[in-house]
Amino acid sequence: MRRVLAFDIDSAVQGLMGYPEAEWNGICNAWIRKADIAHRYFKHFGRPHPFWGRGSLADVVGEGCMTTEGRCRYSAYETVFHCLVRYRTRLT
Repeated sequence: MRRVLAFDIDSAVQGLMGYPEAEWNGICNAWIRKADIAHRYFKHFGRPHPFWGRGSLADVVGEGCMTTEGRCRYSAYETVFHCLVRYRTRLT
């Protein structure tokens, strides 16, 4: 997966707001896995993955999942950070 920028985290949080809180962990982990696959695809073939882009978390979440809610809950940020840390620690 490409480097995670602030925009990626904000996109993931906005995307999670459209789902029930009980499903956030699984959804976020799935997005991270897809971003990793897309990044490997991009590095291997030199072109974006047809569905998940170039491997950024924001590409995977996509604009279709974004909600228009102005306020995000801190628990959504906590979920995203927790999933990212767990993913990174598995790599080392």
